[in-house]
Amino acid sequence: LRRSSMKTFKLLDYTAQVFYNKDQHYPFCLHLYDNCSGKQLHVGYYVSVEQLCYMTHLEMLDWQYHALNPVKTLFAIEEMKESLYLLMHVMGED
Repeated sequence: LRRSSMKTFKLLDYTAQVFYNKDQHYPFCLHLYDNCSGKQLHVGYYVSVEQLCYMTHLEMLDWQYHALNPVKTLFAIEEMKESLYLLMHVMGED
């Protein structure tokens, strides 16, 4: 991730695209897609990795018509969070 860049995460039946631009008031932007229907379910802007992951988790639970396993959902979000923290560290943004 550079100053303005994107990372894609596969979250069970969903795909999350996370955009980061440190010059924005809300530096994280999330686009959440349902892989089964191909529909975009959510777009949101967030100030932190924690807020982005929390809201992504809520959105996945809101749209859980795929009968997601709550534990697997939480693990997927935790993996995304750890990956984002690592990327922020590598970029020197932490």
